[in-house]
Amino acid sequence: MKINDALLEKPDHSHYAACCNRMAEINRFSKRLLIFAIIAHGFLLLLTFFAIPLGALSLLPSLAGSPTSAAFVILQSAELIVMTILAAAGIGKLKICQLILFAVYLLMIFLGFVSGFSAVNSIPFAIAVIGAIIAYPAIASFLDHRYLCTVEGFPYFNSLISDQGDPEYKPMYIKKDKTVNNESEKISASLSDMQDIPDIPQDMTIRDLIEADEKSRLTDNIMPESDYPDCDITDF
Repeated sequence: MKINDALLEKPDHSHYAACCNRMAEINRFSKRLLIFAIIAHGFLLLLTFFAIPLGALSLLPSLAGSPTSAAFVILQSAELIVMTILAAAGIGKLKICQLILFAVYLLMIFLGFVSGFSAVNSIPFAIAVIGAIIAYPAIASFLDHRYLCTVEGFPYFNSLISDQGDPEYKPMYIKKDKTVNNESEKISASLSDMQDIPDIPQDMTIRDLIEADEKSRLTDNIMPESDYPDCDITDF
């Protein structure tokens, strides 16, 4: 199967957009198939607990006993659980599990034709037909995903992430640590203020410091003689 030309690896990373879109399509398909498997297989599992044979799915369990026997219920339940696990495994890198599930649906359709139609057999046959239609893209999904795993940029296909691995990469924006700058400014301001503090004798007590501070305040409040207004006592 030929790979889409848009997915081919290019040195200028121009293939990233197409590869990213294809990866998103594959992921959406995998989730859609898993949701269908959980709902459809859960419904068939419920019918199993009511001892209802399910056509092609009941061929192997019927060898262990009747639909009401424990062995029959266990084997048929195990088949449905394994099919659901295959759909779940396809969410990750094991896309081949989706191909296996697609083949199982095709086998159920074939055995449904061989065993004949009935009211009970029509239910698993219809589910197998719908499952085969939903799982059909598993072929292209498996091939494209296998190729994308070998392409540069997998799995994110983001040019910024790829460029960071280049030795010549230079970030477009440099984030500055404003917190460090603010703390440095505060420390510098505090040191400049400390330079204005006069030397304090070591033998002074706290009381002496308080009294000295009060005296300095009184001195600051006294108006200098040069600032007194000119007045004559005879004016009064």
